[in-house]
Amino acid sequence: MKRTLIIAGLSLLVLLPLGAHAASATFFGPIVPEVCRACPCGFGGVLAIIQNLVNFVISIAIIIMTLILVWGGILYIMSPANPENRSTANNMLINAAIGMLIVLSAWLIVDFVMKTLYGGQFGPWNSILLSGSGPGCIAANANVKALFDGDIIATPGADTGGGAVSGTEGCPTCVSLSEKGLSCKSANSCTLDPTVAERVVGLKNNFSGTWTVTEAFPPTYNHSNQCHKKGTCIDAGFRGNTAYNADNISAFATAARLAGLRAIFETDSCALRDAAKARGVTAFCKSDSGYGHITGNHFSVYSN
Repeated sequence: MKRTLIIAGLSLLVLLPLGAHAASATFFGPIVPEVCRACPCGFGGVLAIIQNLVNFVISIAIIIMTLILVWGGILYIMSPANPENRSTANNMLINAAIGMLIVLSAWLIVDFVMKTLYGGQFGPWNSILLSGSGPGCIAANANVKALFDGDIIATPGADTGGGAVSGTEGCPTCVSLSEKGLSCKSANSCTLDPTVAERVVGLKNNFSGTWTVTEAFPPTYNHSNQCHKKGTCIDAGFRGNTAYNADNISAFATAARLAGLRAIFETDSCALRDAAKARGVTAFCKSDSGYGHITGNHFSVYSN
């Protein structure tokens, strides 16, 4: 009995700091990170999935080991004079303590090694990769499906557009966006295919920020993508107090996806492009091939 209590006590002394350090690793959320729901996972995204799996296993292991410790304690309390139950309880407590020590030590070793390898940075190592050298997304060829979602990912340098709503050139069925409560930069370019118009209304309802349609149908200048001549895509930009930052850009792209649209962020700031990409948004800056015409921040929004 004394031997068991000594071993269990020493194990708990070691486990307490490890348990506190690993507390943030307990995990019962989605295994696939949000970044991989908007694009095909890159190196950082794959490692984020692995980290989530590791955290999930640790969480389950802690629950199981806690139940074992409780059951062992019950055996001691309920059968203090039964040598067989006491022996069983001794083994359960020792094995549970050793098992927890192994699990948490393994987590701590992996965490320490990964942080050391990546420049001594601290914080979850999958977050270091997603925000640093390991991008959450990989560049995809035209019309390649995202790994865990139905989105179509644009090819760098290509204005792919198109999608399920093909439309008819000249857009004879286009409807007024103003009548649907949408704001347009120009009253002379404020109509859209009826199906796509309803999706844009959904985008407006999904996004809490302020934005306006800067280009609809008919287009005010020549675009390389024919969707502008069919009323199946728009250009959009933030207005008022809605700033172009990673949070708002990501929220807009997510709102578009939920409405059945695909939003591509285009900017003259490559730093802002990188910040948007780190959040899983398809984004390009003027230094990217085919995007030298960009003079400011805006979204190209296509039907999927």
